[in-house]
Amino acid sequence: MDGPLTYRRREDIAFGTGSSALGPILVASSDEGVVAILCADRVAELVGQLRERFKKANLLRDVNAVRPHLAAVRRFVASPDHVLDLPLDLRGTPFQKRVWEEVQRIPPGETSTYSRIAELVGAPKAIRAVASTCTSNGLYFAIPCHRVLHKDGKGYGGTRQKRLLAREVACANASPGASSRPNTNK
Repeated sequence: MDGPLTYRRREDIAFGTGSSALGPILVASSDEGVVAILCADRVAELVGQLRERFKKANLLRDVNAVRPHLAAVRRFVASPDHVLDLPLDLRGTPFQKRVWEEVQRIPPGETSTYSRIAELVGAPKAIRAVASTCTSNGLYFAIPCHRVLHKDGKGYGGTRQKRLLAREVACANASPGASSRPNTNK
C-alpha cells in the first residue's frame, strides 16, 4: 500500500547503517536530503523498513554517500543536547509537515502532548491524526516525535523512547542555563 510517506517514482536512495547507544541505526538520503533515519533492534529490520517506505526506489547501500549524516545522528544519540540539524527531504501530507515542523520546536529534554501539538497546528480535534503522524515518522531524532507523549505521560516508542528522553533530560540538566530554556510547546 502506497501511503503519503512512500515515494512512487523510481529514484536512487543511498543508505548506510551504524551502531548507536540505542541500537542499530540507518540513514538514507535522496538527491534532496535525508529521507529516513531509522532505529531498530537489527540491521535487517531497518533495511526492511526502508524497503517498505520506498517500494519503488532503487536502494543503494552506500555508507560513503551518507557518512556525514550517519556521523551526525550517532553524535546526537551519544549526546542528545542539541538539535539534530540535517538537510531533510520531507515527504508527507501538508498536515503531517505542519505537525513535524511543530514537533521540531520542542527543545531537547522537554516534552509535549499529542493534544497540544494538535492545538498548535490549528486542528485541536485531530489528536489521533497527530499521534499517527508521530508514530509514522521515519526521520527519528531529526523530527523528535519521541518528545511527544499522551496526556498521561506515556509514549509510543517503548524502551528506546524512554531511554532517549532520559538521555536528553540528563544532558539538558548538565548543560549551563538548562533551566532557563523556554518551552513554548507544553
